Amino acid sequence: MLTVTTRSVPSKPAVPSKSAASWLAAAWRLRRRAARPAMLVAFLAFAAPSLAETAAEPIKVVVFPFELVDTSQEGEIGGARADQEARLALLTTELATMLKASGRYEIVPLDPVRADYDKRAPMRGCNGCDIDLAKALGAEQGMVGIVQKVSNLILDVALYVRDVKTGRVVQVAKTSIRGNTDDSWLRGLRFLVDKRILAEKPAATAN
Repeated sequence: MLTVTTRSVPSKPAVPSKSAASWLAAAWRLRRRAARPAMLVAFLAFAAPSLAETAAEPIKVVVFPFELVDTSQEGEIGGARADQEARLALLTTELATMLKASGRYEIVPLDPVRADYDKRAPMRGCNGCDIDLAKALGAEQGMVGIVQKVSNLILDVALYVRDVKTGRVVQVAKTSIRGNTDDSWLRGLRFLVDKRILAEKPAATAN
């Protein structure tokens, strides 16, 4: 009896025709081109904030010591209080610390003109001498903080930012606080810096 043995031969994978291969290549090229704009947009969205932050030079600002306007009955009778004077210094230090930490500002020390400042203070009533002092220090802006005490319960905190070249007030921030304590004064200041000064677009300085 004759036995026939058969062996299966593996089939070769189908090879696309030249026209099909060119179509696939063209489709791949179109797909890559379509992806490029999306990739570019994603890159710019990621990089733009950091590029803007690094490009902006910090504003040179001099922070003048906080001033107190005491219109309370206690102030008229008793005069200045040591604890309130200490709080003014506390707010001045905290303001400079927060501005520097933000990276938006470079703090210009007041020390070189301290003697002249002591002669002219307070800044709120010196007819623009704050601008003269800031200009002498090479600052671009000057910042004056004022606390107005109506009573031991009601006080107001305000910040005034002036452009040195023009003398114009470019930012004003105000808030009311309750309580005559370190914590209440600091809460008021931190609110103004976080929610007003730093939350707003940086005030442009004159060229």
